[in-house]
Amino acid sequence: MSLPEFVSAETVLFYAHARSEVQTLSAIERTINLGKRVATTYCDGDDLVPVQVLGLNELEPGAFAVPEPLERLRGLAERRVELDEIDLVVVPGVAFDRGGGRLGHGKGFYDRFLGRAKQANLELLTVGLAYECQFVDEVPSDQHDVRLNWVASELATFVGSN
Repeated sequence: MSLPEFVSAETVLFYAHARSEVQTLSAIERTINLGKRVATTYCDGDDLVPVQVLGLNELEPGAFAVPEPLERLRGLAERRVELDEIDLVVVPGVAFDRGGGRLGHGKGFYDRFLGRAKQANLELLTVGLAYECQFVDEVPSDQHDVRLNWVASELATFVGSN
C-alpha cells in the first residue's frame, strides 16, 4: 500500500484470497476506508468480471470457494468496472520470481483478464502479493503469461516488467 502507484490509484482491483494465498480482506476493507473505488471479480465461464464492492459484506463464496461479489450486484450498471477504469490490479499466485513472473493455479483466469487489457491497448499496472516462501529463481513462462510490474512480499517489493 506504500507504492506510489497504489497511493495515486483511484480504482484498485483486488483478488479475494482463497486457500494459502496472501490474505487480502483487510487490505480490501482498508482501501475502501481510504475512499478508493475497490473491485473484486467473479467468474463468468472462463473470464473474470470486475465489480465494485463497498464492503466485505458484499462478498460471498463463489467458484472454487473464492469470495466473489454478491450475485445481486453483478448486473448493476453502477457497480460495473470497465478495464479502462482500473488503475492497479492486485494479483494472486502460487509462485513468483523477483522479475515479475507468476505461476497461478493453472486455470489462466488472470492471464486472460490481463491479456484482454493488452488487446485493448491498456497498460494495467499489476502487483502480485507473495509470501517470501513463494519465491523461486524463475517461474516457467508461456506466450500467454503476463508478467507483473511488481511483486510485494512481507519483506520487500521487487520491480518486475515496467
